[in-house]
Amino acid sequence: MSINLTPEIISGDVSISIGNSNEKISEDSPAVMVMTDFSRVKPFQIGASASLEEIHEKMVSAGVRLLFVQDDSQKMLGLLTSFDLLGEKPLLHIQTHGGTRNDIEARDIMTQIGKLEGIELSKIQAVTVGDIIEVCRNSHRHHMLVIEKNGNNTNIRGLISSSQVSRSLGVEISASQRAESFAQLNKALS
Repeated sequence: MSINLTPEIISGDVSISIGNSNEKISEDSPAVMVMTDFSRVKPFQIGASASLEEIHEKMVSAGVRLLFVQDDSQKMLGLLTSFDLLGEKPLLHIQTHGGTRNDIEARDIMTQIGKLEGIELSKIQAVTVGDIIEVCRNSHRHHMLVIEKNGNNTNIRGLISSSQVSRSLGVEISASQRAESFAQLNKALS
């Protein structure tokens, strides 16, 4: 049995379907509505040995500013943001270890798994988009990892991106001051 997948000319009244049009996002909406849920959407990842050029190309082609770094066995090692890539980390690595930008790999400038902070999903489920906007403005962080804990195991369940929140609401989120730690973010969400 053959399925007909022949494209046809688009005509008539045309609109773009973006998500569920019945679910308008506002500052009063549940915060989980602006979370990228990794149980539904696979996060973008890159190998630990990727070069700075490969990292940049992947971020640009995927339209993201954060990549998870994994080893050859798919174990998560850390994450990289566009700030890591374009900021001072490459220069500091060269000053410390020698070499050139071409010698730097993802593992050299990533934030290692033991240094990552996250906010529990249950807290995100209890707050609104407006609360997230306030935290983003006050924390000067562009990404929030959302985690689930099960005993000693921690699962990164999702991600909240300030740029995604901005796009969803059509509102610019600008940082006013920087939080010193994720403890302050947790306090703001409590």
